[in-house]
Amino acid sequence: MSDLSPEDVALLEAQVPVGLLMPVDETMRLVHVTHGVVEEHIGVSAESVTTTDGLVFWFDAGAGNRTVNRMATLNLLAASDFSARTVPLLRGAALVTGEHAGHPAGLTQHQMKVLRREPGPAWWVGWVLHVRVERDRPAPPDLKRPAGCWHAYLSSPQENSAATISAAPRPRSPMPAVDPVLATMNTAVR
Repeated sequence: MSDLSPEDVALLEAQVPVGLLMPVDETMRLVHVTHGVVEEHIGVSAESVTTTDGLVFWFDAGAGNRTVNRMATLNLLAASDFSARTVPLLRGAALVTGEHAGHPAGLTQHQMKVLRREPGPAWWVGWVLHVRVERDRPAPPDLKRPAGCWHAYLSSPQENSAATISAAPRPRSPMPAVDPVLATMNTAVR
């Protein structure tokens, strides 16, 4: 229990139904599961993924370009049949609860044990998820480049006149003159 905060310990001692909240800062804390817990921590547009062990991962699918929640994604990977290549990248805060009659419920002892599973060799899972998160990250606006060399040529002049001019064919430079002395030296050495 040394990893638990005093608030987490108080919730466990009160023996109230608890869920696991994972903000994007890669921390975890217990929350009391009540009627409006999902709306309170995730929002009204929350969606969920349910594992075969009855764990429900609540997240906001309309989170836009929020940061990938690595902690929540790793926990979903450990508790589900997804592989490191197919696990959905959860964004923003995530809440893990049990489920009863379609509504959030407290986590059972079995479900808490499921969350302690390792998703596979840690180095491999970490590497695959790192690559997926980096590929998923949008490039900063100043580093975005056209998809291909003809993008600027095909774009309208009003959209990007500088790119249209730079995409025009370049004249070929004349071939450098060959020095006759160097040419004979190269053939003499062979």
